[in-house]
Amino acid sequence: EFRNTLLELGFNALVSDPCVYSRRRDQNMTIIVTHVDDCQGISSSETERDLVHKQIAQKYKFTIKPDPNKFLILGILVELLPDGSRKISMPHYISELINKYQLTDCAPLSTPWDHNVTLSLNDSEIAEERDPSFAAAVGGLMWPSCTVRPDIAYAVQSVARFTKTPTNAHWT
Repeated sequence: EFRNTLLELGFNALVSDPCVYSRRRDQNMTIIVTHVDDCQGISSSETERDLVHKQIAQKYKFTIKPDPNKFLILGILVELLPDGSRKISMPHYISELINKYQLTDCAPLSTPWDHNVTLSLNDSEIAEERDPSFAAAVGGLMWPSCTVRPDIAYAVQSVARFTKTPTNAHWT
């Protein structure tokens, strides 16, 4: 239904990504990205942005984020900094992982990997039963390592090799 509304308002879905819509009017351009029940938009002018808000509000009730310099999309927090650069992070998602896997007592490190540590599969340390939460925790870290935290990709990949038979050393 929302798709039809955007099409009626003169937006066109991109062929390369049908969840992205664009509209060009005179010298103005607006792009709207949709995902399930959420959408983000950007316009070339405040006047155009306000017009799009008004047009969509005629059919749908929606809220506009109070801080235009900070928004959350797909779990990623995007912040516009005073110098014009952008900062992306996942503080809510990372906090959820830490709490879910009871890692609140872990000490933070300045680097994500200690290069003096060599992980191995020591048979005496193998748990008798496979720990499914280890694989889930590693899988949970894949998303941030591919999006906002490429600095942890090596560490995540290194421990991922031990998801079949993790030991306590692999958790730490």
